[in-house]
Amino acid sequence: MVEVSEQGGTYFSVPHVGRGVAVGDLDNNGTPDLVIVHQNDSVTLLRNRHTSPRVLKLTLVGTKSNLEAIGSRVMVQQADRRWVQWVRGGGSYLSHSDVRLQFALPTMEPAEVTVTWPSGESEVFSVKTWEQAHSLKEGAGLANSDRSSK
Repeated sequence: MVEVSEQGGTYFSVPHVGRGVAVGDLDNNGTPDLVIVHQNDSVTLLRNRHTSPRVLKLTLVGTKSNLEAIGSRVMVQQADRRWVQWVRGGGSYLSHSDVRLQFALPTMEPAEVTVTWPSGESEVFSVKTWEQAHSLKEGAGLANSDRSSK
């Protein structure tokens, strides 16, 4: 195991009593940032200064399922490679992390996104552009059963 705390900056050189942490891309640069709540100390924002040019950003909107689509399984496929994430709720004490999903992919080729919603329904969305975040609404994609019959 390699110790890398010093590379993380001065925050990691001093002990802290943390009570909660929220994770989200606060500056929309494609990398996760941290907001940490401490006991008897001020809140700390740790900004990830790296950028990732090939990040697919997705926001899911439930209609039959809960509005934030918490519990959804999302699979992104490019050619023969697949990546999977889940929309999670909750988080740490007195904290709530970002429900948007971000996939750092090797290329900016079109991708196929399969969402399995908490309602149990599964849909496929085609993503062809990367310039903006994509909002995927339950009921607006092509149902898996419709897709397999074509």
